[in-house]
Amino acid sequence: MEIKEKIKDIFSGEHRKFAWFVVVVSVLFIGSWIFGSGNTIIHWIKAKNEIRRQEKLILEYAPLVKLVAGRLSMYLGYNVEYDDLVGYGIFGLIDAIDKFDVKK
Repeated sequence: MEIKEKIKDIFSGEHRKFAWFVVVVSVLFIGSWIFGSGNTIIHWIKAKNEIRRQEKLILEYAPLVKLVAGRLSMYLGYNVEYDDLVGYGIFGLIDAIDKFDVKK
């Protein structure tokens, strides 16, 4: 028996009301999952776009962090390594991007 015939039997047989009930509940559940509140697809997409925006800003300003770290390392000498300064600078950049609010 083909899939089309099985589906036709389910929706026309004695359990057709239950089959349609399952379809309606599934559609309502999926609709509420997509458009409802909480952890939905739309919130996930917005979060993913926010992460992409943050990554783009980090990559854009990373050379500036390296430049400032290089200048600081000249003044600090051998007390602090250049790579540590770059790491701290990247952490500061990430923190600044997270805290920045366009609305303010």
